[in-house]
Amino acid sequence: MSGPGAYGLVWDQAEIGSGGWQGIEALNFTDPTPAGIAAELRVQLIRPADGLQPGDLLLRGPDGPAPAFTVSVGDGDTVILVRFAQPAAGRLPRGRHRVTLDSGGADPLHPFFAGGVFDFYIDCPAGDCRPDIAPEAPATGPDPAIDMATKDYAGFLKVAQDWVRATDPNWSDLAPASIEATLIEVLAHHAEMLSIHQDRVVQEAFVDTARERISLTRHAAFLGLELDQGRTAGTVVAIDVAQAGYLPAGTPLERREQGGRVTTRFETLDAVFLDPRWNAGLADPADGSGLLAAAWPGAADAVLPAGSTGLLVLGWDRGLAPGQRIALVQGARTHVATLTDLIEFEAPGWAALPSDPPSVAPVQVTQLCWDAPSAVAFQPWSDASGLPLLISANVIGARHGETRIAATDPEAGMIGFGSGRRDLVSASDTATGQVLLRALRTPEGEVLMDPGPPPRPAISLTVGDAAFTWQPNLRTSSGFDRHFSTERDSDGSVWLIFGDGVRGRALPLQGVAIVARYRRGDPAAGNIGAFALNSVGRFPDGDSRNDDIAALAVIATTNITAASGGRRPVSAEVARDLIPESIRHPALERCVTPEDYRRAAETVPGVAQAAAKPLGGIFNTIALLVAPEEGDTLPPELADAVWAHVDGLRMAGREHVVRPPDYVPLDIALLLCPADGAGAGAMRDQARAALVPGTAARPGFFHRSRIGFGAEVRLADILAAVQRQPAIGAVRALAFRPLLDAGPDPVRRAIRLGPTEIAQFAGNDARPDRGRLTLRIQGIDPVDPPAAFVVGGPAPEPAKETTP
Repeated sequence: MSGPGAYGLVWDQAEIGSGGWQGIEALNFTDPTPAGIAAELRVQLIRPADGLQPGDLLLRGPDGPAPAFTVSVGDGDTVILVRFAQPAAGRLPRGRHRVTLDSGGADPLHPFFAGGVFDFYIDCPAGDCRPDIAPEAPATGPDPAIDMATKDYAGFLKVAQDWVRATDPNWSDLAPASIEATLIEVLAHHAEMLSIHQDRVVQEAFVDTARERISLTRHAAFLGLELDQGRTAGTVVAIDVAQAGYLPAGTPLERREQGGRVTTRFETLDAVFLDPRWNAGLADPADGSGLLAAAWPGAADAVLPAGSTGLLVLGWDRGLAPGQRIALVQGARTHVATLTDLIEFEAPGWAALPSDPPSVAPVQVTQLCWDAPSAVAFQPWSDASGLPLLISANVIGARHGETRIAATDPEAGMIGFGSGRRDLVSASDTATGQVLLRALRTPEGEVLMDPGPPPRPAISLTVGDAAFTWQPNLRTSSGFDRHFSTERDSDGSVWLIFGDGVRGRALPLQGVAIVARYRRGDPAAGNIGAFALNSVGRFPDGDSRNDDIAALAVIATTNITAASGGRRPVSAEVARDLIPESIRHPALERCVTPEDYRRAAETVPGVAQAAAKPLGGIFNTIALLVAPEEGDTLPPELADAVWAHVDGLRMAGREHVVRPPDYVPLDIALLLCPADGAGAGAMRDQARAALVPGTAARPGFFHRSRIGFGAEVRLADILAAVQRQPAIGAVRALAFRPLLDAGPDPVRRAIRLGPTEIAQFAGNDARPDRGRLTLRIQGIDPVDPPAAFVVGGPAPEPAKETTP
């Protein structure tokens, strides 16, 4: 036997060879176990022991020291006996134990045969690893052929009928009214429902056909791309209060319009202590309320320049402390920073206003120092707008949205979680048979996302009395961790994902009280300007936090910075475009959408273009309109090839038909002006060749690769194609319209075709019904009504009639 050698080396092909090495050859237990002990381990040595002592054998269990044991070894022994006493727990521990020789005695110890591993128990569920002898299966007749592509009711019905006839002759009565036929029909119906469900699952497996946002998010994550799930707007709020106290976390901050209508709601992020001494309102030196910038007498035009990191205020004992946020506001200019230091001292000359008389008496002042240099300048006493400089330390961050509470056992003011199949996912634990809750969806959508890193839904969760912690995923969670993960659905609702006992703590489906607090709202609606919020809201009636708000006696509330950063999640269409093109277009495995049917038809050789049109009806039919590469007639063999190819990919419960396109023949009449020395025949040949479909080697304007289904055919493009011919000097349209359109305007600027229509223009005089081309040569062919090219300036105005 070979084991880990010296210095951490492992050599599975090690052989003991010759040279007198000592080591362990094999390990086995004495069977039966001698009386009075729990087990006896036999350590077979490579050569007889010479100088080995009992202390030279070491034993270690999977979790530390091994159970109590004794070692018996003497010179000349080829087996070391290790006897284990009966443990107090009644059974020996499970797991891999390692026995190691610390020395070979008088013989050198082989580094790769110095140890071995064993377990006290057989590692088989039944305690017997011998293979079961399966009884011989009874001989049966040949199985009926099964078409593995069967996926609809009729196919499953035939498969079941054939199987019954071949395997159970007792089911001979398959008349439509028989019980046997009814059971088979029920089975075929259920099989079709499962097949449809599989097709729906298959469509989510591909980026182009996925319809669920969760599917696109998973596809992107698999490719290392994180889709933008949106973000909630944030702002900074200043609150003036009459009494000192704590403002609770999550306090609603609102914008109230006339009539009390609330149009915007934010909530504070943290609990914060507010003090009248830190108000942003105009300070009163007499009562010590507010923070007032210290002024120098006569310096009314003094400026706090951009880049400043400090300011002098009047008074001491303002109760401020480093780490506290402070804000300077003057009109639309705002600076928010964190205090780093406060220096109190006395200095002569400082006053409350520049208009105060000068004095040499010492004045108590405090130097405020903050971390971030100001980006704008402030003029405390001579601002052109006439607005004063406001200083506030009652500053708190807030985020947009309104908190909602959902619970599995809803009480007053709570919303109940849904218990239907669309809102809850459960699974059975195969080991215990217990039904576990695996996922639960919030009862409302538009759950906001808080910024990261990483970004996460604005949701908190408690199960019973314990708080669960959000994790991006449960891959690194242990079976006892109170963790949950989330996935965002298309409507903005959030799936709460719980563990299975291996990755994250498992929750039983019944008997758990789950309460989720989440913030919801339109992310873009939170982007509001500064000073939009104007009041402090209330928590639901009966909440004790309303008493804390009332005790503050709030005087004024507003957001001193514009709320920004709110954005909606990327749409499914944008998410699809963000994923690389080469991955978004794999080989088509199943036709789900009409676009899939079109793509499948265009892969058949000989098809230039195709269009798919849902016809509906009881058979849920898709009409495939196929335009061949050559000509306007759809050959029967090409139609059959398209039908057969799509039939192998179509979705269960849907039929399809193949037919030619809805052709729209065009009527085009042109007046041509020759280039220098060009003949009429060359002009007609070149104009016709420029427009007719032609071949793949020499395509014309109306070739299938250029004009397809639902195209817009523009007159300007046709005139440009003809004008480029060397024999044609100029071209003018006499008619451009659908052939069967007898409208009053013979010349259209553009002809827009429907999704199943394709322009038909053969330019063959023998088949005018497939598109007619009329060419007139200036100066040779008569034109009715008369028309001509204008040369040398605008056409002359018609002569005015005069009265004799």
